[in-house]
Amino acid sequence: ARHHAEKQMLMESQKENEELRESSGTARREQELKRELQKKDNALAALRSELQRLQRGGEESGALLDRVRGLEGDLAGRDDAIKTMESELRELRCLLYTSPSPRDS
Repeated sequence: ARHHAEKQMLMESQKENEELRESSGTARREQELKRELQKKDNALAALRSELQRLQRGGEESGALLDRVRGLEGDLAGRDDAIKTMESELRELRCLLYTSPSPRDS
């Protein structure tokens, strides 16, 4: 009977040890998962930060693009004014060469 009781206690002890190993394995896995989750949270935060930076850059780029378009419009207006002046200058030259000379009177 004593031998049976000792065997029973040994089996229970082994079972407890196995349960401890399993539970510590679970705890270890839980810690690994928490570390992985933290890494992913950090990566997500970095991506969000980069997205915000790109959005700000996009807004700045949009404002710069609007400014360039405005300058293009100004230049087009100036180009039209130059063409008008050139045309008027050609007309004045033409008048100058076709006008009678004071000696012709």
